[in-house]
Amino acid sequence: MPRSRSKTRIKSQSRRGKAARRGKATSKGAGTRPSRTPSAHRAAHHVLVHSPDTARLAAAAPALGSYTQRGSTTHFNVFYDNTLGTTGAALGDGVLAACETDYQKLKSIFGGLTPPGLPFNIYIDPGYFGAYHSTCADVNLHCAAESGNSTDAVNFLVVAEEVEVFSAAQGLGWNCGASNGEGLSRVLATAFYPAQLDGFATACVWMDGNRPDWVNANENTDRDGVANGCSVLFLNYLHYQLGYSWQQIVAAAASTLAGTYFNLTGATNGYFNFVFTLDLQYPPGTPCTLVGDNPFPILFAGPIINHYEIWNWLIGSLADGPLWVLGPHGPEPIPPGPGPIDIREKAQLAHAELRQVIDRLRQLGGELDRAQHRSGSFQ
Repeated sequence: MPRSRSKTRIKSQSRRGKAARRGKATSKGAGTRPSRTPSAHRAAHHVLVHSPDTARLAAAAPALGSYTQRGSTTHFNVFYDNTLGTTGAALGDGVLAACETDYQKLKSIFGGLTPPGLPFNIYIDPGYFGAYHSTCADVNLHCAAESGNSTDAVNFLVVAEEVEVFSAAQGLGWNCGASNGEGLSRVLATAFYPAQLDGFATACVWMDGNRPDWVNANENTDRDGVANGCSVLFLNYLHYQLGYSWQQIVAAAASTLAGTYFNLTGATNGYFNFVFTLDLQYPPGTPCTLVGDNPFPILFAGPIINHYEIWNWLIGSLADGPLWVLGPHGPEPIPPGPGPIDIREKAQLAHAELRQVIDRLRQLGGELDRAQHRSGSFQ
């Protein structure tokens, strides 16, 4: 079955439970794991599935069956469901080949942290359900075989769930059961395996809606596509637009993404700057054409900068838009109420002058366009 092209990726409750801790074996095909009865299961809380058009296929998660241990590394035991046969063995080999390298990269991103409870136990199961584990700290990770043709697809899922274990061990605010931690697991998995995001992206879910603020607030679920879309976009903004490394972003953990922005910049206007930057290239109300979750960097140049609605939003004072000044980290809104009255009045005057300048430049642009048409020099 082909991977969905839809831009939505959501979380859903799984009826499968927490995997019991397995022992370690060292050789490929070292043994099998018997199937477990439903009474041995507890609700799995952190499940990654495809977009809604395929989520129905994943709603009935495959029953946990017997497993063969394909092999072990220093930090991983890798199993595959016996019904996968040679496909499972090949996928297991792919995980074994990449897992230690990916682990060391994540360890570096998380400042040298080693999560407790290792090794990870990776279970490759049949189906398209994505991946899950029962708690943020649970090292028993179940990953779907997906089409069965791509080891990178499985490794993408392993990294996404692995990030959540690192985040729980760090304990500074990246909550895998909330939108900020869910966003982090998605962007880091995509950074490792960018070609595997197809069918899991959520940015357009947020961009095609009313773009609510999930930067200053944290959605207390990992299953909200809108909140997840805002989260991945903001994290990509921090990395690809503002230039912070993933190590810096992870170390700046907080209970909200606004807190992370403050820890990085010392400023409190992160959501304003993020939306301002994104709206320049992707104005609200226009259908999202973004492929993937990352539109950044967005350059402040090109035809979109002359879009009159964008300028109206920029200068603010036409209606109820924000009155802003240029702070050290970009446009910064002036708070309402008692405060710097003299600065507010000066800013209002400066905005009026700015609008006059913009209107004059637009008039000159129209004159130039007409002149070029008349002279035949327009290209």
